[in-house]
Amino acid sequence: FTEELLPVIDKIKKENIKVYATDLKGAVPYRDVDLTGAAVVIGSEAAGVSSPVLDAADARIKSGKYIRKKEDG
Repeated sequence: FTEELLPVIDKIKKENIKVYATDLKGAVPYRDVDLTGAAVVIGSEAAGVSSPVLDAADARIKSGKYIRKKEDG
């Protein structure tokens, strides 16, 4: 599936659309990113997003499931 997705990501980026991929490592909470008009790649719960797709994305974001509330620390 990665081989099919990379050309799509490239096309989207050529249209000046930001591409974000969900990840746990080195990712910012999705609430801290303006996702208006953006494309978001969400991987499977078991495998996540592949490394080539993560590398092709403009940035990595964490989904809501993995974000602690500020008051939780």
